[in-house]
Amino acid sequence: MKHLYILAALIFLTHGVFAQATNTFPANGPVGIGTVTPPTLLYVSGDHQTTSFGLHYGHPDPLNSADLRLWASEPGATWTGTGIGNNVSNSPGILRINTSKGASYMRLLEQEIRLNVVRIDGTDVNGMTINGYGNIGFGTTAPDQKLVVGGNIKAILDQSTFPDKNVFNIMSLGVSGASGARNWTLRGVYQYGNGVGVNAAGGDLDIIKSLDGNTILGTKFDGTALGNIGIGTTTPGSYRLAVNGNIRAKEIKVESTNWPDYVFVKDYQLPTLQQTAEFIKDNGHLPGIPNAEEVKDNGIDLGEMNAKLLKKIEELTLHAIDQEKRISTQEKESAALKALVLKMSEKFYNK
Repeated sequence: MKHLYILAALIFLTHGVFAQATNTFPANGPVGIGTVTPPTLLYVSGDHQTTSFGLHYGHPDPLNSADLRLWASEPGATWTGTGIGNNVSNSPGILRINTSKGASYMRLLEQEIRLNVVRIDGTDVNGMTINGYGNIGFGTTAPDQKLVVGGNIKAILDQSTFPDKNVFNIMSLGVSGASGARNWTLRGVYQYGNGVGVNAAGGDLDIIKSLDGNTILGTKFDGTALGNIGIGTTTPGSYRLAVNGNIRAKEIKVESTNWPDYVFVKDYQLPTLQQTAEFIKDNGHLPGIPNAEEVKDNGIDLGEMNAKLLKKIEELTLHAIDQEKRISTQEKESAALKALVLKMSEKFYNK
């Protein structure tokens, strides 16, 4: 009977030992952690966590995040690798993807998502941030508007769309330092530079040739240095505004400092009509007025030409006034002679 008690105790102890054994590490076959009957070569029944994040699956506390992480350390970067998490707790879940030149990772924080890039030298650069208000920031971790860009914006047009044209940037916005140029550029498919360019610091305004052949070119819109604008031409020369085509306007104001009121000065030497006639006979145009060839080659100065034409009108007016005086005098003399002849005729017939 005593032997039966001893045998029962041994069976009970053996059963207890096997009941508590939850791991199996055989020399060959499946390895089980938390189970003695692993269905695969490596089977983990339960949660696992390591402070080094070499391999992590789940969390011992069900209230914390359930995730899968596989990390590899890199010099200069905190952690790189890959992972998946649901971020159900205050502790951050992290998604990082290793690259051959540094690391890129996405941080899924409480009320915030960040996409960062770690350079090969270890510099951590923020690429994009989405905060709890739905604001998106590029180049900034604190976007206070729906879209905030901390840097330049550029969009490139595929040249294959227009293979026979020069292709430039469609849009570029940027600030180059506190004291640098503030640029706003809209570009398209143009044969010349920018489509529209504004450089606030340099005072530039560029509107360049478009696809329909029209060209508007202007630099230094503030009027300093190269402040010449061409419409329909790329060579405005020394003119502030050069237009190759027609202009329609309700009013044009031209300033002039050499208005020909001096024609009416008492000592002005008024050319005689005979002198003018001889000049026209020899040159084929009025004195002081450019000929047709000069106008064709050089054009005319609108303000200067108006002054010259007014001078001719004033000279002709003086000649007309003088002629009116002569005609009036001649009419008076003719009337006096007529009266004298009539009087003499009456005396002759009354004899």
